[in-house]
Amino acid sequence: MNTITLALIAAILCSLIAILNNFSIRINKNRLLSFLSSFLTLGYAFPGLILAVGIVQTTIFLDRNLIENSGFILTGSLFGLLLAYVIKSYALSNNTISSGMEKISNKLDDSARILQSLDGICLEESIFHF
Repeated sequence: MNTITLALIAAILCSLIAILNNFSIRINKNRLLSFLSSFLTLGYAFPGLILAVGIVQTTIFLDRNLIENSGFILTGSLFGLLLAYVIKSYALSNNTISSGMEKISNKLDDSARILQSLDGICLEESIFHF
């Protein structure tokens, strides 16, 4: 049950990050955001061992330098495992959400801007239209 819960949390985080990232690119059309989106999808290409060593080294650095006199809090915790899941599977959710957002017409965004709608309301109405 714990594995399924951790996988669901990672999937929700990946989806939320991908939605916010792709919607920001759609609204701003910024090269930096486009580069960031393509850079974040590189985690899928890393071998698992290299990713694990990088995450362990990062959490050790954070434990030693940012969280003083507390021992190893992040190293070996669920934070590192969740971070590895998100890095490894972000590319899948990003590509899925990006292709879904390409199907939504830009005229919808333009009409929302003409009506002076806030970006958050535009995201809610156009993407999360339940």
